[in-house]
Amino acid sequence: MNTNPRNSAKQPRVFLAGLLLLTSQQVFSLDAGVTDCDTLAANPYDTNKLSVGVKNNQIDTTLAVPACQTAVSNNPSSARLQYQYGRALDAKGDFVLAFTWYSKAAEQNYAPAQDGLGILYYYGDGTEKNWVKSFEWALKAANQNYAPGQRNVGLSYRDGEGVDKNLEKAFEWFLKAANQNFADAQVDVGLAYQEGEGVAKNPNKAFEYYLNAANQNDDYGQYNVGNAYYNGIGVSKDDAKAFDSYLKSANQNNSLGQNSVGFMYEYGYGVTQNYAKAFEWYLKAANQNNVVAQDNLGLLYQNGQGVTKDLNKAFEWYQKAATGGDPLGFLHVGAVYHNGLIGSKNEAKALENWRKASDLGLVQASVELIFSWAEVFYPSAFSGFAQALPPVLPAPYDTLQYRHYTANGNNIYVAYNPDNQHILYLGPVSGNTILDLGVIAPFLQQALAYEKTINP
Repeated sequence: MNTNPRNSAKQPRVFLAGLLLLTSQQVFSLDAGVTDCDTLAANPYDTNKLSVGVKNNQIDTTLAVPACQTAVSNNPSSARLQYQYGRALDAKGDFVLAFTWYSKAAEQNYAPAQDGLGILYYYGDGTEKNWVKSFEWALKAANQNYAPGQRNVGLSYRDGEGVDKNLEKAFEWFLKAANQNFADAQVDVGLAYQEGEGVAKNPNKAFEYYLNAANQNDDYGQYNVGNAYYNGIGVSKDDAKAFDSYLKSANQNNSLGQNSVGFMYEYGYGVTQNYAKAFEWYLKAANQNNVVAQDNLGLLYQNGQGVTKDLNKAFEWYQKAATGGDPLGFLHVGAVYHNGLIGSKNEAKALENWRKASDLGLVQASVELIFSWAEVFYPSAFSGFAQALPPVLPAPYDTLQYRHYTANGNNIYVAYNPDNQHILYLGPVSGNTILDLGVIAPFLQQALAYEKTINP
């Protein structure tokens, strides 16, 4: 299993804008002077703003909403103020009214409002969810060279939402926004280069774009720079630099960065091992519903590392992670049931959770299913064992994950080789040989069939 903290830094759609260049398409009214609405609700990246601006999550809606309401009343044709009023309402969570005021500004071809309208359609906030309309409005903004709109068009192409999936077009739009120094898009370009999505893999380019975003103090850029240093992607592996970059991201309340800082403290990578600090950072991320951190917290509670051992709390965090769709959460919930860590053993619930983890692609859960199946059906599943292997398995199998069973008075060993994803029978058929039974797929199918017999 990859010990790297999860490195999926694909970000949500955002309202922060990049550069907005004036084009012949822009016909909106900018007749109003500076108002309190500009001071309290202007987008810091809107080139038509008349003040420094404030980030979306820092808008004081108790002041901004009435100030912008007064401003649009006094300047009813100003697209800038209409947009900013919508932005203040959006930050307040009054999505229906936000949709109304974004629409007014969008009808005047005000690109930030067009993009904002597309985002409301994307999430179904204040209107019905409609990815086609979301794409259409983002494209209107993108065609005015509005960087966040360009990025959102790229996201739609990447994920096939509202338009046919096309990774090459996604990369093109990400690159347009990134070339305007829009940090979110720089991260997307980096991910595309790292994964080879829509462009040839190029780890050096990936690191370059992550670093460009990080140098703008972008928390996702910092997180991905940390991943690059940790994994040696486009740069020499350096755990200390990885930790420093993760910490910068974490200090901006990025849950991915917080989980990664916890991971580094837990294992002592790039920093002195400290379970208490690992617990502290995992908890911060877990409280933001980071499912990986929730599972990691469960492990610390189960093992009593950095916190008093508490199996009930461990199980609670495993369940939260599983509820959030984390395969490791399902794996560990299954283990609690399988081992009877809380109450009696419940093999049916164990297999049910392992199946869910397996369905999510976690090979380790598939192996657990096979092990449990083998425990019940071993004599009919495998044959030919005559004598037991020693407690220490012979090289090169001595490091493999395996289970020991007893059937008909015989010792049985079943193991999983992650190098080729094969199941091994670790019982000498003749002499001291190891029987390679092949890839896990057919055994998994039988295990799943078994699971259904006790979980109809």
